[in-house]
Amino acid sequence: MEREMLLSYLEGFCSKELKAVDCNEGSNQHEFNVNKDMKKLLGGDERHFTNSSWLYIGKSEQIKTNDTLSLYDARKKHPTRSEWRLYYGGNDAIEKAREGDWLYILKLSQDLLILLIIEKDTNALAAVRYLLKENSVCLDDTEVDNIHELLLNVIEEMQEREQEEDDSNALEEANQYDIVDNALVRNSMLQISFNSLILGIEQGDYIIPGFQRFYRWTETQVENLAVSFIRGMPIPPIYCYRNKEHQLVILDGQQRVLSLYLYYKGQYFKRKRNASADLRNVGERNHSIPEMLKNYEMKEKQYFMKIRNQDGNVHSVEITYSNLSKEVKRQLDYFTLTIISIDIDKEEYRDTMLHKIFANLNTGGTPLSDQELRNGIFYNKFYIMLFNLNRENQKWRMLYGGSTNSRESKKSKDVELLLRMCAFSYYTKLQGTEIKIDNYKENMSIFLDQFSKETETFSDEQIQNYKCMLELFFRNMENASGKNKNSGLVSFFVAWNLLENKCNISEKVFRDITEKNEYKNTILSHASGRMEIEERFNYVYQRLSKID
Repeated sequence: MEREMLLSYLEGFCSKELKAVDCNEGSNQHEFNVNKDMKKLLGGDERHFTNSSWLYIGKSEQIKTNDTLSLYDARKKHPTRSEWRLYYGGNDAIEKAREGDWLYILKLSQDLLILLIIEKDTNALAAVRYLLKENSVCLDDTEVDNIHELLLNVIEEMQEREQEEDDSNALEEANQYDIVDNALVRNSMLQISFNSLILGIEQGDYIIPGFQRFYRWTETQVENLAVSFIRGMPIPPIYCYRNKEHQLVILDGQQRVLSLYLYYKGQYFKRKRNASADLRNVGERNHSIPEMLKNYEMKEKQYFMKIRNQDGNVHSVEITYSNLSKEVKRQLDYFTLTIISIDIDKEEYRDTMLHKIFANLNTGGTPLSDQELRNGIFYNKFYIMLFNLNRENQKWRMLYGGSTNSRESKKSKDVELLLRMCAFSYYTKLQGTEIKIDNYKENMSIFLDQFSKETETFSDEQIQNYKCMLELFFRNMENASGKNKNSGLVSFFVAWNLLENKCNISEKVFRDITEKNEYKNTILSHASGRMEIEERFNYVYQRLSKID
């Protein structure tokens, strides 16, 4: 049994022994007193958690439910003292809790929490402590396996609920793009052999862009695809468009392409459950799908199909590619697959039309966020710099918060924030002592698209300058926190650069400025309006200019 599997999903966890006041048996306040470990895990700001799952595990029963949570300071108005509480609405799981039971909070991301309540002095408590590496000795293998499976199932359910919310938001974003008249989409149908597909994969001709999902197909799904392939059944087409380097950027069909390659290699991911491989960086220079797969522990995999004999008996036959006869291999090598290559006849409408195409291809599946779409449309050297910086710069990861495996990161919200910082820096200038923004039309998505298109013409020197600007800014930022953190990072980056990098910024300075009413009022009214954005930038600029 692999403890690492559960831990790989977690950004962290904490625990506390419940007191009577934490439970409904001793109080009707519906809240936990927050200790230091809980506060460190949940963050330094008041906030609301809408997607939390609750589990009660007792000696004779298990209860699974959902509830909302609110983290707040009960002594917010006190000048020197804080007293943090975690308020819950009330649910069947907490109703079972008693003094002496244990509460474990498992944090999957900034928005996803599992609250695990375990009856005291039970095998379940020992099993949880073993899974979380608090105990090194496993006392009951069966109990450990059962709880491990239970928690993994809860995690999958939470991720599905989260994805449904993301799908709804993504569709709203996609609808911002109007249909463009007089722009035609041309679809070129290419018939390629299985052998050509494999060769193209190994040569780096196929790109899995940043907007694509993680690879999630199971071993069974890969095997079913291989069976369909062997039997000559039709396989849905793969949708691509050619970038400026004449590589095929996969719009739809990533799972099929990677699964066919895994079948060809006779491999699969070594994890026991569904694979979740992030191969979205494929396409960067010197990266190919085979090279990216080297980052994962793989296992040899035999693939089988069931056939019925003339006597009616069913038995399994191995169909692993490497073990097939030469005759069957030749037959498969020339089996044709359909590639639909998309081209837009008018370059000026390419970006808008690709947004529409991406949205259409994902209808009924998993719609993409605006930035995920942008990652695919404007895949260039500047974007590669942003991807690398977002993934590798530890100070930025600390400032932004959360891991690159978090929900927001998977939806490219962190990359979008970096893009906003660069875009506003590019289009802002000083007129006397006032900051003004050029080319902003009251729509953030279109504004970022416009800047992204500009980046396609950036020289290597320009890209390096932006990289240095961002890295220098991060080094001079002590920390960023508070409800207005993201808008604050953009505002501070713009003002700091216009001041020619003259000051270090402490966390106290950051919070003092972003929590003033003069700043907050620009967000409460119309956060994405040009006038409000300029007001934010100017307020931060004037405040920073007074720092020695």
